[in-house]
Amino acid sequence: MLGLGLGIGVAQTAPLRRYSIGGKAPAVVADYSAGVYGLNGTPVAFDGLFSFSRLSAAWKLDALGHWVKVLAGEPRTGHHIWQGGQLVPAGQLVESATRTQEFSYSKLDDASLGSTFQTLGSDVTIQGGSTDIVTEVVATGTENGIPYIDWSVSGTNNAGTTQFYNVIDNRWVATSPGETYTISAYLKLISGSLGASTGTVQLYGHYRDAGNALIGQVNSEVISDVTDALQRFSGGGQAAPVGTVNLAAKGLFVRVPDGNSINIVLRIGLPQVESGGVSTSPIVSAGSAVSVAAESSQIDPVSVAKAVGVFGPELWDDGAVVVGALWTDNGGGSYTKASGGGSALTISNGSVPNGSNIVFSVKVSGMTGGSYNININGDTVLTITNSGDYDVVAAAGSSPPDLAIIGGFNSDGTVSMISAKQVTMPEELTLLINGTMTRAKEPEVYDNAVPFRWKVDTDNYTDLIVSAYGAHTGKPYFRSKIGGTLVERSGPDDALALGVEEDFALAFVLSSTEIEGFYNGVSTGQIAHGGMANLLSAPLQLFPVGNATIKDFRIWPEALPSADMLEATG
Repeated sequence: MLGLGLGIGVAQTAPLRRYSIGGKAPAVVADYSAGVYGLNGTPVAFDGLFSFSRLSAAWKLDALGHWVKVLAGEPRTGHHIWQGGQLVPAGQLVESATRTQEFSYSKLDDASLGSTFQTLGSDVTIQGGSTDIVTEVVATGTENGIPYIDWSVSGTNNAGTTQFYNVIDNRWVATSPGETYTISAYLKLISGSLGASTGTVQLYGHYRDAGNALIGQVNSEVISDVTDALQRFSGGGQAAPVGTVNLAAKGLFVRVPDGNSINIVLRIGLPQVESGGVSTSPIVSAGSAVSVAAESSQIDPVSVAKAVGVFGPELWDDGAVVVGALWTDNGGGSYTKASGGGSALTISNGSVPNGSNIVFSVKVSGMTGGSYNININGDTVLTITNSGDYDVVAAAGSSPPDLAIIGGFNSDGTVSMISAKQVTMPEELTLLINGTMTRAKEPEVYDNAVPFRWKVDTDNYTDLIVSAYGAHTGKPYFRSKIGGTLVERSGPDDALALGVEEDFALAFVLSSTEIEGFYNGVSTGQIAHGGMANLLSAPLQLFPVGNATIKDFRIWPEALPSADMLEATG
């Protein structure tokens, strides 16, 4: 009988050798920024290792600095970020919650927008100062794939006052009173000087009542100087006012700082208002609010089992198969079922331990109807309705002790290459993940972000969470729970920074007797634990909570030395 070929420690191919640490080759390699993925030393495609889902289109920043659409169901690999004035490959962008662009027009080069901007002499002065500032849209276009408007401001601004000038009118299409919103946009200074506070402006999303009086705002003060480079600025986070909001009087405003003789041209691109305490990646809209569905990325149980599991001998024994009605034994591990009533191929030799994890593999061909059920000790763990190659890992039931392929009514076709092996957890494990995270203090909870989670149920899991609860702003917890007993190590309250695209490097080492966490080159120290939970029937999820660009993820079925992990995360 053909086995699974799941041996650990096989020789690494050349593209994967560089991912070893201390001479130890990882069982799982995912270098998202380079597009390199591997399983037990063999290169695989992204979808040969990961399952990914997103039910809508989204956008990523490509190598040319253009925001490009990624279709529903496709991962945002190849995402780039700006660091130190350079555009660099960052990995796979994952944002775990549904997001909505509240501006109906962020694509500012749309021709229908001409009447929506404040034009000559019709500026809005919200607070103090002169009213003779001129605001005018002078051009629209695209820079680095980013749609923009060029907005000119000229006139006299009384020193010592605070003034706001309307840029985009009536384009914020939704507000939930009491909910926190943030605002972001690309900004570039085309010409002129910004006065006494040179280079500093503020973006505001305003709500106004029927009398045009200000009743609330979402603001984002741009702390860094606006320069002659088009850069995305984001921040703020302020609750919308509770009460009646006039939906016809909201828009994007810009605060020009104090000083006389204002005469500037400011480029503005991809403005965005969204709920939550931190701005996420841009969502392009052109006529209505746009939502992007939540994303999920995980390694499925079979792949995890192949990577780190310890496999027992083959359980499927052709010599012990009981061939049911309508089945024909073709020899060589191949069986054909004629269309008709339900019957089974069964091994009833008591060799399948109750509660154990079993990896069951089968090939089905020539199927025209009906279904097959894969049963392990009485439990159906997989239903097959089409020809193909199938693998499943599941915990064996309790009665009766057998392996079976049950062909239902009208099922037909041939099954072959059948294999069933018990798989158990390794005694030791090391996980490494790094990239950038975008986080705010809100939500103020323990699982503000979850870089990875491997969980069977509430009593059995291994995970890494980043807390913002209470005094915590970025406290990492490295947790292992087995049979309801939790053991954890943690870093300091502010170990990881709040903000947009903040670097992180995290590792979790579980030896047979101790656990230890690592964050940005620092160790939590070790604490004793009583072994690992049996997790092989569950997927390993990456950022099921949070917004991040994952650059690198690796797993070893052994405990790597502390010195190596300090260097790897430093």
